[in-house]
Amino acid sequence: KQNKRLILSRDHAGIKPLYYAETYEGLVFGSEIKGMLDRVPNSRKIDEMAMSCYSATGINVTRHSFFNNIKKLMCGETVTYHIEQKKLEQVKRILPIPNASEEFDPEEFRYMTNKTVKMCSIGKRKIGVFLSGGLDSTVVAYELNKIQPPAQTFTNMMVPLPSADEDFNSDHNCAKELAKLQKFDHTVVEITPEIYINTWDKSIYLMEEPTYNANLSMYCYTNKFLSDNGIVVTMAGDMGDEVLGGYPAYWKVRKQFNDDPSSLNTWPKIIIRYLNRLKRPLDLPNMRYNRNDISEELVKTTFPKRLYNEKDVVSSYMMLDITGLCPEDYFRRNDKYGMAVGMEGRFPLATKMFIQYCMNISSKYKIGIGK
Repeated sequence: KQNKRLILSRDHAGIKPLYYAETYEGLVFGSEIKGMLDRVPNSRKIDEMAMSCYSATGINVTRHSFFNNIKKLMCGETVTYHIEQKKLEQVKRILPIPNASEEFDPEEFRYMTNKTVKMCSIGKRKIGVFLSGGLDSTVVAYELNKIQPPAQTFTNMMVPLPSADEDFNSDHNCAKELAKLQKFDHTVVEITPEIYINTWDKSIYLMEEPTYNANLSMYCYTNKFLSDNGIVVTMAGDMGDEVLGGYPAYWKVRKQFNDDPSSLNTWPKIIIRYLNRLKRPLDLPNMRYNRNDISEELVKTTFPKRLYNEKDVVSSYMMLDITGLCPEDYFRRNDKYGMAVGMEGRFPLATKMFIQYCMNISSKYKIGIGK
């Protein structure tokens, strides 16, 4: 107050959103866009950079929100606003670095996963774990069960199955078997077509900005279900795939680099590769910015060059998901739907300590043999 400075800071992983706008009145900011629209001139127009990025990639990882003149603090970023000068300047941005120089030690990994879950389990509030059946949420539930037994877990089940061509309940079946084996306090959350349809409008309203994800309605309903069952704090395995090499995209990046190193030997080339991440992007007509324009914007803002490790291209590519996909899709979704029903989301695999620990490990230990 004495220095007439306002400091805004966003957490290292972008778990909580933070929007801001510079106006003639001063700085407008908040964790939701709805409350800012009437104070920010022309904000009900679509931002063309945000829409161009979304059209190309399915997510908007730029500093721009979809609402004209409303921007986002990037994950790990701190800025200062000079009240008298009405001037905004970046102070610093703290990000994990893909050193990728260490070997994998199983015992150390077990110790670190236990430590990070323990860090996130402080307090006396009831914790509910989103148990997907995958390895990341399994690790979280397993470690929490040692700290606060029995772990209270929740898994979605589709009723009926949407298609005979794919078993959409395979994750549910794995989670149910694991819960029985480890003696979790497990609850199945059924998702019917009626639930999906009835929750759709609310899920879009709360999300505020478009996301290329057909499961938003299910996520929204599941958060309310947990809240109705007395859960105040949730845990999930988000960021696990991104720091441990769980996506086929990472295997394909390694193969591409091995086949043609020159195709991914610079940071802009890796970002361009990331902008082509979808097999079937929206590719909307009449977009103002092309992929090269978006790439230049991202290098200056979202993806600084210090995220690039020329000795480990796969780890460098993983950093794009860590600092782009997670905050703009998974974490934002969890925050919007959880906070709407008074719940706090915690992500043990996304603590600053655990992210840096994992990104110190070479990617060659994270991708299976033959991939």
